[in-house]
Amino acid sequence: MPKIPPAPGANDNGSGAAMVINLAKVLSNYRFSHTIKFILVTGEEQGLVGSSYYASKASKAGENIIAVLNADMIGWEGDGKPEEENLDLSYDENSEGLANLFMNVYNLYENIVPPLLIYCPVNYYSDHYPFWEKGYPAIMGITDNEGICHYSGSYPYYHTHNDTIENCGNLNFFIKTQRAYLSVLAHLAKPLCKILNKRNFNYFDFKYICPVKFK
Repeated sequence: MPKIPPAPGANDNGSGAAMVINLAKVLSNYRFSHTIKFILVTGEEQGLVGSSYYASKASKAGENIIAVLNADMIGWEGDGKPEEENLDLSYDENSEGLANLFMNVYNLYENIVPPLLIYCPVNYYSDHYPFWEKGYPAIMGITDNEGICHYSGSYPYYHTHNDTIENCGNLNFFIKTQRAYLSVLAHLAKPLCKILNKRNFNYFDFKYICPVKFK
């Protein structure tokens, strides 16, 4: 979006894609109890094509997905309402615990974005929704909920040529948003240890490369 170039898509959804890559870089330094998958899907604007395919395939395979953290348009500093811009988090009845975890990590750590928890099971506009349909816990984070479930606020450059990094505003908001996702993801995955020497990484010899417990 838009169909006629240029279509920079910085906030929608270069911000979410950039975060996936950034978190993968950070968390590759650690070993976890649970599997983490960093997923980028296409075709959201054409009907959640990529996420629908992935969720359907996972469900048929019987994958035990304990959480899906969807990030859609998380790079915009916001309109100043509220004064400290928050992250709107949509959840359904099966994902309330996941939404509460975002609030818990906000209360636990410093310098991360405050979440606004929104029970909004009719929010079918992003890549979390196919996972809801398959019964998986999932949340969708966005700077402002674009009027969905009666929560106002809208990114003014949505689907325009002006969706640029410059128009996203102060990048500190984006940094704090990534820290929130990072904290929740680490709590869910349960870190075991830090990889001290990635250059000599040997997947089958964690005793050698992970002698120090994660703190």
